[in-house]
Amino acid sequence: CTEVATPEEDFMSESLRGEVHSMLDALGHDERLVLTHRFGLDDGRPKSIRETAEGLGVSGDVVRSVEAKALNKLRQPQMNYRLKDYVGGPEVFCGESDHAEPHHGGTHTNMMANVEEQQQHYYNY
Repeated sequence: CTEVATPEEDFMSESLRGEVHSMLDALGHDERLVLTHRFGLDDGRPKSIRETAEGLGVSGDVVRSVEAKALNKLRQPQMNYRLKDYVGGPEVFCGESDHAEPHHGGTHTNMMANVEEQQQHYYNY
């Protein structure tokens, strides 16, 4: 994987970021806030349920509940159809979190891998 993203990769990344933010805008304030914290959409650093709960001043159970509700909304076809253009495609830029390994399948696939990883650790915090 290259160290520098191509202009096409930069464009796709910015475009995907815009779509994700548009989808988040369709959620309620609390849902948007929880997902932004949990997946690091504000600072690039995903946070545990505990960190999110402490940062927002709520319980971990509230974070779990709000996160589950928000993710269920985002899974609905009327919400996620916008991301279909990002599935597949050429190899994409690998950030530090990818440990410099090539990543195939498009930026959306990388985002979904992050979502799945977060869900695996869902009840661990």
